[in-house]
Amino acid sequence: MQYQFAEVGLHKYHVGDSVVWDGPDQAEGEPGHHLIGVQGDSAQSCPHCRYDDEDLEFDIVIRDDVIESVIPSRGEIDYLSQGHHYWVDLEAPWKRKAP
Repeated sequence: MQYQFAEVGLHKYHVGDSVVWDGPDQAEGEPGHHLIGVQGDSAQSCPHCRYDDEDLEFDIVIRDDVIESVIPSRGEIDYLSQGHHYWVDLEAPWKRKAP
């Protein structure tokens, strides 16, 4: 799975891991947010249900720079609504996508 938040190098993260901010690759966003939603994309099947779709997207929740959850996206969050690239501060105003 790929996403654009924290240091954007190739890291293998798991739920419960802290995201890297001080790596050699440029960081997207900034550390210290309490609750962040990040759009994740995968070219592989869903690790939970094994559904296989190259356009499968995930909602990733990062709390205090630790990955809290990763779930298949329901398409409700407009990740560009705050002017960032594919992430939103879930404690700041953000828009739901129109149905």
